[in-house]
Amino acid sequence: MEQQLPAVLQLALFVASLAIVVSVLVLVSALFRFRGQLERLVGAVEELKAEMKPLAHETRAVVRQLHDLTGRAQAQWMEVEGIVGTARHWSERANHLVDQIGAVVEPPVFAATHGIRRLWSGLDVFLRVLLDRNQPPQRKGRES
Repeated sequence: MEQQLPAVLQLALFVASLAIVVSVLVLVSALFRFRGQLERLVGAVEELKAEMKPLAHETRAVVRQLHDLTGRAQAQWMEVEGIVGTARHWSERANHLVDQIGAVVEPPVFAATHGIRRLWSGLDVFLRVLLDRNQPPQRKGRES
């Protein structure tokens, strides 16, 4: 029995070494496939990178132009606010001036208007009385 044990042991070692060799072959094969897929992935990433570089450059240029445009728009907005402020100030001054002129001019104008109306109504009454005196009285009945 002593001889069988070493043969069984040899057989077990042979099967184990065969299993290791097959495992290594399968692992090497899998690693080669993985390497091929990894190379395709790297190629796709490099192609994407090549396509993205011009896009990134254009995006930076657009952002820079947008920043410049925003700065100009802000400067023009500040100018418009200044113009509106000046216009508001002048409008307030003009309103104040019109109020002062109205306070000075309105009472005499209203008084003159009132006086002219009274003069016209007085003249109207005077002319009616004068014209009524010059007309002969009319008879109320018919003469037959």
